Amino acid sequence: MKNLKICHVDGLKQGNTPICGIYAFINGFYDGRNTEDWMALINYLWNLSIDGNLRKHSKNNTYSIAAHDLTYSTVGEFFSSDNLYSFLNSNKKSILPELQKIDSSIDTYDVNKISDIDFKDTEFKVDTFYIVPINSSEPFESNRSNMHWICVKRYMDEVIIVNSAKNYNGEINADIKSLRGLTKIKYLFQLNAVGRNMKKREHKGKTFNFIRWWKKEGRKIDRNIPNLKSNAQIISSASKFNYSFCCSNFDIIQIDITRK
Repeated sequence: MKNLKICHVDGLKQGNTPICGIYAFINGFYDGRNTEDWMALINYLWNLSIDGNLRKHSKNNTYSIAAHDLTYSTVGEFFSSDNLYSFLNSNKKSILPELQKIDSSIDTYDVNKISDIDFKDTEFKVDTFYIVPINSSEPFESNRSNMHWICVKRYMDEVIIVNSAKNYNGEINADIKSLRGLTKIKYLFQLNAVGRNMKKREHKGKTFNFIRWWKKEGRKIDRNIPNLKSNAQIISSASKFNYSFCCSNFDIIQIDITRK
């Protein structure tokens, strides 16, 4: 079972946006149709995800934020399994009708946090998918810390990964020896190793430097998302803005879809 082959399929791509968690969620539903409608829903979720109370976390224009300081996210990113779980679960009444407008067969969805995917059950439900956190930092860049979310689901008789990134660097940089020289995760043992690596990050106290990200990537983002504008201004004018990863245990998010 550990040598179970994993395939990749194309899904919706996030481009230059920091919202891979939202893309991983939508790619669990996406079947290649109604692309414009799904992209519009992603923008809706993006706006919904942004914490509107960021200013209360400031101390002399310096922000050192951990998962428990935020309701959901700062600019649509999710660095915490708890925050992503809470966002998808607490906002179900808002999200579900929008999903049903695009796919009327959806009755509801349920969200759970799990430690591991049970691949021993080779007949796991077609309408179950997983949002899996992976380490996407270059392993030798000690001053940089980042992460990425990928969608894992069943397609026909295969286990597949839908990666919203424009390339597979996040998978290559998952900081495990088994991925050196590969372009993507290809086997179950590699996916499991990536998961274990994320669990180890819980106690390392790594931080993400939003100021550095903003100068390099943030300014490129289309800021038509209403809630993004105010938080973008806070980040760009802050003297320090770091996010701590140490308060997340990086659980896998399991989504179960019930259809009518």
